[in-house]
Amino acid sequence: MHTGLTNSYQFDSSAVISLEVIAEIDGYKDYQDINLEVKPHSLTSIVPNPASGDDPLQILYEIVESIASSAHVQIVNASDGSIHIVPLNTTSNMLTVLPSDIGQGNFSALLVVDGVVNDQLNFVVL
Repeated sequence: MHTGLTNSYQFDSSAVISLEVIAEIDGYKDYQDINLEVKPHSLTSIVPNPASGDDPLQILYEIVESIASSAHVQIVNASDGSIHIVPLNTTSNMLTVLPSDIGQGNFSALLVVDGVVNDQLNFVVL
């Protein structure tokens, strides 16, 4: 399927693929099975990062609406552990958060779908 050091493929479902590596020097072959797990729900990005002033944060996410009944983002302050919970619209893909609502510091955004944490991204507010 591919020759080289890096490559990417698009998978619709989880799978186990076999990786074959052939040494150019002597032709020695080695094999490894790799378990690929597709996450149906994910945080795509947080921009800007770092954020400052009154510039709103845009948290982009992907949720498979057909298998999600409820979702929210937990914004956790790394220094004091405080949590700011923002409900999500499962038919949308963007959430806007004002830095003045959460304060300054280092944060983690956790995507929670149907009570299960599905993804996490870190960001900073100056």
